[in-house]
Amino acid sequence: MKTTKYFMVALLLLTLGACKKEAYKMFTDVARIQFGPDITRIYQTSFNMADTTKDFTFVYNLPTNKQDTVWFDVYAIGGVSNKDRTFKLQQIADTTGALNAVPDVDYKAFNNASVTSKYVIKAGERHTLAPIVLLRSATLKTAKVTLLFKVAVSDDFQLGETTNIWRKVTSTDRLSKPTNWSPAFGTYSVVKHQFMIDVTGKKWDQAFFSFLQTDYTLMLYYTNVCKTELIIYNKANPGKPLVDETGALVVFP
Repeated sequence: MKTTKYFMVALLLLTLGACKKEAYKMFTDVARIQFGPDITRIYQTSFNMADTTKDFTFVYNLPTNKQDTVWFDVYAIGGVSNKDRTFKLQQIADTTGALNAVPDVDYKAFNNASVTSKYVIKAGERHTLAPIVLLRSATLKTAKVTLLFKVAVSDDFQLGETTNIWRKVTSTDRLSKPTNWSPAFGTYSVVKHQFMIDVTGKKWDQAFFSFLQTDYTLMLYYTNVCKTELIIYNKANPGKPLVDETGALVVFP
């Protein structure tokens, strides 16, 4: 009896382990499509919901740059095919009070031929990167717009897991707080953000913060640089320390 019990437990553990590894291959009834993390992290469960939201700003681009591209990982579920398969993207309204992006004004519409031709899972493959082409509209000078979107049913694909069929990207043409702003730099302000850019020569965007979060030593180095440069600035401007857009004193913890 005990032998049977131990066998059943071992079988259950093996089954659970297999399911975890096959999280992106579970559907076998029909081909399905969904978003996911970077392909190097596909079996790391802590990254399952990574990159659901990306922030972008044109503020670092040259004035002549009128568009840029943000990429999202897309996965075909249910096996590979011997032919190319196309998928579709569809904008959905963000009802949280955000300013929704306007097709062909703030981004290239998902039915625009220049982008639909890119929404393809190649034969023999399960993964691709979907380009979201953002446009530098006049609105972005004074506001941030939100593009909430999802994969849609197509001739080649049904929908995958409900938690992974949507993504969001925000865009602006001014400095704004990255979603992964680190508490190591204290309270966010536009003035502080610009100061950090000026004294380090770095962008301090979402990608740079993600990079810093993988290297504690480098994070510590840059916090010390910012603290030191702020001391130098305040000493050079006696009686006029650096304050932010609300009038609060700029400080680094």
